[in-house]
Amino acid sequence: MKKVVTLIILFLPFILNAQTSLDEYNYVTKGYKVQIESGLDSKVGYKLSDIGNKRFSLGSVTIKKLIRTTNNSIAAYMIIYTPNSGGSTQYFCIPHPNSSLEVIEKYQNTFWGDEDFLKLKMIFLATNTLIKF
Repeated sequence: MKKVVTLIILFLPFILNAQTSLDEYNYVTKGYKVQIESGLDSKVGYKLSDIGNKRFSLGSVTIKKLIRTTNNSIAAYMIIYTPNSGGSTQYFCIPHPNSSLEVIEKYQNTFWGDEDFLKLKMIFLATNTLIKF
């Protein structure tokens, strides 16, 4: 079952319109957190659009689109996982499947080998119900 859930998460990027750059990937996974915590302005040339939020017994998952303002294309999807246990919020990026090998490997390494199957399942359930194919 874990392999099936992981494979489905890996195929979510096919709904994006353009490649995700390493800079965009890093912004979604690290820069956005710094921006929120420091009260900084949004990344220039981009806007975020909320897709939705799902709450589960272990925490909540929020999904946003990172959109390039120059051509209104989707750069990546951001998944924000907030555990109820008081642990730290985690930020995940779902890049376009035609992105550079470096970006794709970073994305795959986020989910492969994850020992917390319940968190992975919760993220999948949220993305499955909030992102329409």
